[in-house]
Amino acid sequence: MSEKISRRDFLKGSLLLVGGITALELTGCGKDYSPKNLVMAIGEYGTYKTEYDKKEKKYTLGLWESNRVVEGNKDLTDLKIEGGRIAFTMPFDGTINNSAGRIEVNQQEWELGNPAVAKDMNPMVLQGDTVELEYEANNDSAGFQIYFEN
Repeated sequence: MSEKISRRDFLKGSLLLVGGITALELTGCGKDYSPKNLVMAIGEYGTYKTEYDKKEKKYTLGLWESNRVVEGNKDLTDLKIEGGRIAFTMPFDGTINNSAGRIEVNQQEWELGNPAVAKDMNPMVLQGDTVELEYEANNDSAGFQIYFEN
């Protein structure tokens, strides 16, 4: 299970290490800590930056080639074929689109969807919450998208 880290440690760029799980790491924001310039290392899948979604009017992050800044040993295609687990601490308030596999927030299973929702149907994941995503092998819908509140 994921362990929650302090906001202070997260802001310093701490890596959430969880046995056997690919973790997200804050790798760059500098003094301007905001969704606009967030760069996150997603373990063996590489490093990705946020991009602005004009339709939603929010910054978003997912495992797309268009926002990958450092190639990893694996990519989204590998996740869909092999399956895998990704865990992270939410860097800013937002919602997570995840329609395949399993999602847990603070060790509570959420209902899959776009966006995923808690048992009370609230889709908001708060800054500092721990998130764990898991996908089985041969799942063409594996992958996620985070929308950050501005």
